[in-house]
Amino acid sequence: MLLLGTSADLALARLFIGRCVDFNQEHAVLAARLFNESGRRRSTLADCMIAAVALCEDAPLATANVADFERLAAAGLTIA
Repeated sequence: MLLLGTSADLALARLFIGRCVDFNQEHAVLAARLFNESGRRRSTLADCMIAAVALCEDAPLATANVADFERLAAAGLTIA
């Protein structure tokens, strides 16, 4: 796990990630819809929030935890 404690850590993270976006109202609305449509399981809220950002930003989601996000593919999520 990368702890972003120094400016060097932040610079390295930006190189790896590319650009960062803030979680905004559009993301929140979509996350709520995904959460409701996928069964409203409390443990999945963060996954829905992550998926919403990827969907709104038209970005594939890179994850080692594919099983948690496969159910959101029906909403158009591309898993890389």
